Amino acid sequence: MIGTDAVLFRAETFIRREMQIFWERVEMSEMAGIFDEFMIMVYCLVVLWINLGYLHDQPEEARGIAELSPGEDLAIKQDSLPLLTLSLAFNFSRRWLFYMLAPIVTGNPLVTVLSASLFAVSLHNSMPRQKTSVWKRKRKRDLGMFLAIADAFFITGFLIWLIWT
Repeated sequence: MIGTDAVLFRAETFIRREMQIFWERVEMSEMAGIFDEFMIMVYCLVVLWINLGYLHDQPEEARGIAELSPGEDLAIKQDSLPLLTLSLAFNFSRRWLFYMLAPIVTGNPLVTVLSASLFAVSLHNSMPRQKTSVWKRKRKRDLGMFLAIADAFFITGFLIWLIWT
């Protein structure tokens, strides 16, 4: 018959080993969480850099479009599938992925509503239009500028929140 001291020693050893495994797993999951947050921050900084670059180049673009006369207007066939696919892929990586990440990470209903509304405007802006004229391109460019400004503020606020928490 095994003595009670031996049984207690085995139980204590087993509990210590299990607790050590548990805390190692907790530390690993915390490290994974920190790495996830770091990758989200890097992604947000890249998208913010793209948006700020777009806003920086906007005045030159506006001057170039303003110099076009209606006779010089270019007929652009925007209903092609490759152009639509490229536009949607670019918008997914530039905007829509962030619009999905922000509500998931924060869990805030206001962030969800803001993301959904910006997604709807961005989806409308990325859809092709028939017979694009200079004036329609100007409106689309203004909508794109609004989205870039809204994204810049939204991403900056999200980064501040992410760093703070």
